[in-house]
Amino acid sequence: METGQRIFQTNNNTDSTLQNKLSIQVSLSGLSFCVLNKPSKRILHHSYIAFNKIVPPIEVLKQLKEHLSSNKLFQQDFKDVTVIHDNALATLVPKSLFNKNNLSDYLKFNSKILNNDFITFDELSQNEIINVYVPYVNINNFIFDTYGTFEYNHYSTLLINTLFEIHDGGANASMYVNIRSNHFEIVILKNKELILFNSFEYKTEEDFLGAGSIIHAGVSESSRNHLLDSESEKASTEFFRVVDGSSDAQSQLVESFRQSLGGRNLIELGMESDLILAAAMDQCCLVPCLCSKTGRLVSFDTLQCIRK
Repeated sequence: METGQRIFQTNNNTDSTLQNKLSIQVSLSGLSFCVLNKPSKRILHHSYIAFNKIVPPIEVLKQLKEHLSSNKLFQQDFKDVTVIHDNALATLVPKSLFNKNNLSDYLKFNSKILNNDFITFDELSQNEIINVYVPYVNINNFIFDTYGTFEYNHYSTLLINTLFEIHDGGANASMYVNIRSNHFEIVILKNKELILFNSFEYKTEEDFLGAGSIIHAGVSESSRNHLLDSESEKASTEFFRVVDGSSDAQSQLVESFRQSLGGRNLIELGMESDLILAAAMDQCCLVPCLCSKTGRLVSFDTLQCIRK
């Protein structure tokens, strides 16, 4: 195709029975397709289309139509069809505080939404948590016209539910880092409870090293092999390559930052000393909060005192 997209695909021989499930993951940077034969639990087809850049929803729909029409496997009657919406327009809300009449209020504080955006929600399998999000309505409409009734969820709902299934429920907190091509998610579970979920974008080598340092700090070496996906393993490996087992990891990181685009920019601006600060690890054992009254970053306890 002329869009510069990359397509990765695997196929197996299809079963004669029509007990197949189609799953489609949709984002502005790519599409993923999976056909599963439910009785045998065998994957019959898997393909991934990676766009070279972020594209608008109308272009995503165009690529989706072209891919579905190009393979006869997609032109069958599926037992189940699921669409997974992958975007940053989502937030988690405790069920005890949830009111379905206030969906836009939950999103507007951390997402840019439009007045005419359709907002929906998923209920997580545990913890009585509601995931409020904006799906791609044009994709949903097309899938309904093509296949009839189908289910849809937000990507983070499935991610957190899956981690709940594999989490041992112990008293010690477990951190999971899911790194993808331009962003990563961090999930922390403890005693079968969700302690933290957040998503972070990354664009530079420094961002990637930061992700690797988070993995280094939060995932024990003994569990690293079976908890990390390929991208997380890559970030962790890159972090260890830079620090190279050195007792002075900060100096190693500073040297790496000097070679990066952002580091060179700081040096040109006469702010090389900032690289030392940026490379410092484990300097603060708390998460800072922005105080709206003072405009300063303070500890959570200090923020509570100010509010009083």
